Amino acid sequence: MDYNLLNIFIDAVLGKNIVLYYILGICPLILYKTNINEILSICSILTIIMVICSSVCLTVNNLILIPLKLNYLQFLLILIITYLIIHYTKLLLSSFSPEFSSLFDKYPEFFYTNYAVYGLVFLTVNFKLKIMSGIMFSLGSGMGYLIVAIIFMAIKDRLWSGYKTGHLKRIYVELIILGLVSLIFMSITGLR
Repeated sequence: MDYNLLNIFIDAVLGKNIVLYYILGICPLILYKTNINEILSICSILTIIMVICSSVCLTVNNLILIPLKLNYLQFLLILIITYLIIHYTKLLLSSFSPEFSSLFDKYPEFFYTNYAVYGLVFLTVNFKLKIMSGIMFSLGSGMGYLIVAIIFMAIKDRLWSGYKTGHLKRIYVELIILGLVSLIFMSITGLR
């Protein structure tokens, strides 16, 4: 593996975490309280979706939009392609693994309206990454999302044993906790 690819991966996991650095994908983490097994399944599906979406959108952008000077269609095409990949992933999972497919219905905000997925695709296209670099950035971002989700769900379990999903009074405390976790991640990577 190339040193730059490993750097991109580690930086996406720890340094420029999709949740803590770019502040994307916080809403589903605050909205739901799930167990660790479900969050592992959700984040593994999200990581696969992120890798597929970023590689397909980078390919479409580099091979179709830029040569034909159709950059103004970039936003629309990225949204459509990302939504279609998410939808067809659900259909594919429903035929192979119904318990994974049921996660799409139980937690739709993690998949269909998660800004971590859409934001990651826009970041990979706007950074003008090559395909392998984009895949490593997506994979690292998915792993970073998984780490933050596990940490955050564990903290939620400890803080709110009688927690009700969507309770508005606790959102402020959860956002402060996310800020503190972000500071911890920045101290690990040397305060970028």
